[in-house]
Amino acid sequence: MKIVLTIFIDFLTIFIATWSRCLPDSVYLFFYILITILMDITPYKQQMEKAIAHLEAGLKALQI
Repeated sequence: MKIVLTIFIDFLTIFIATWSRCLPDSVYLFFYILITILMDITPYKQQMEKAIAHLEAGLKALQI
């Protein structure tokens, strides 16, 4: 289970970092909520913080 969760979190972080300028607002908000929920239930806080940093950069670019 830990391996699957780690792979999912890494994939999510890479996806967000790669497409951070192209996603619509609702997708950003969905990922932000998903990551914050996962952050509360997983021990992978450092990886989640990287994903959130990419999301926040994308949200600032959209000026939400």
